[in-house]
Amino acid sequence: MAASAAASAAPTPVPSPAPEGRVFISPSAKRIAAEHGIDVAVLAGKGTGPEGRVIEKDVLNFIAAAPKATPLAGKMAADMGIDISTVAGTGIGGKVTSEDLKVPAPVYAPAPAAPLSIGATIPFTGMRKAVAQNVAGSAQTAPHVTLITEVDMTEATRLRKQILADTEKNYGVRISFTDIIAKAVARAILDKPIVNASLQGDQIIIHDRINLGIATAIEAGLVVPVVKDVPSKSLVQISAEVKELVARARAGQAGGADFKDGTFTITNLGAFGVESFNPIITPGQSAILGVCAIKDKPVVVDGEIKVRSMMNICLSFDHRIMDGAPAAEFLARLKQILEAPYLML
Repeated sequence: MAASAAASAAPTPVPSPAPEGRVFISPSAKRIAAEHGIDVAVLAGKGTGPEGRVIEKDVLNFIAAAPKATPLAGKMAADMGIDISTVAGTGIGGKVTSEDLKVPAPVYAPAPAAPLSIGATIPFTGMRKAVAQNVAGSAQTAPHVTLITEVDMTEATRLRKQILADTEKNYGVRISFTDIIAKAVARAILDKPIVNASLQGDQIIIHDRINLGIATAIEAGLVVPVVKDVPSKSLVQISAEVKELVARARAGQAGGADFKDGTFTITNLGAFGVESFNPIITPGQSAILGVCAIKDKPVVVDGEIKVRSMMNICLSFDHRIMDGAPAAEFLARLKQILEAPYLML
């Protein structure tokens, strides 16, 4: 009995203050925070429970006072260093979505070219900084994997030569390899739609439109004008629209609508002789295609060595959305279409 009395008389232990950087939070409050994509670290000092413990009410109050954004948008904003309260949301009820965080948004004026001389200092501001935040956010958020395959572009080159004079004469449009590749990509996406998807919260959304972004370098930085609904357009229509969008961007006359709603991006460095690279996925998309230089090479065709026009294509994909096999299947299908371009029809 004496031992029992001594035990009952022992003082109740008092919880020690939370170590710096640690948040005491109830299990139910932690669950609610996780469901809403809230890092518990931001709740430090906001607890109203015993000894400053964060309870359900504290999390709910934080949610009510916080800017409305999808979990993906919240994560992207944090990775890109963007104050999400400054972003106008276009989602349901004004909620900020991943599309609202894409760069660039409104009409911009091109900045003068920075002096590129030895010892020069280039301001890290404006579009250069925005592009940096965009690509850094994508690289940190999406686990990138890049697959590379070689494509025989001999038939695509022959097709372009055959239609070049006619399209220039009758439509005033000069078909480029990027135009042909864009049409082929849209056709391949119809067969392998997983590359035309987005990760939104705990769902993978396969888009019902194929809107191709064409990465374009201008003096102010990198922009990605978007050609909407590519499968429904002819090669001439695609070519004309790409050229118009790029011209507006370079003249500083492009608006936010020119850059919105992209679902897949193409970036072509072939003009610079690049033979291989790892493109960074546009935030909110599942994949990007890097296009390399077309070069004449000796290859074995039907047991004979022949000179063919060869080109590498590099697909970077988000490994959260797809595994290597479906990405490789898309790349193989695109190769098949480019090597037999009549399959685009």
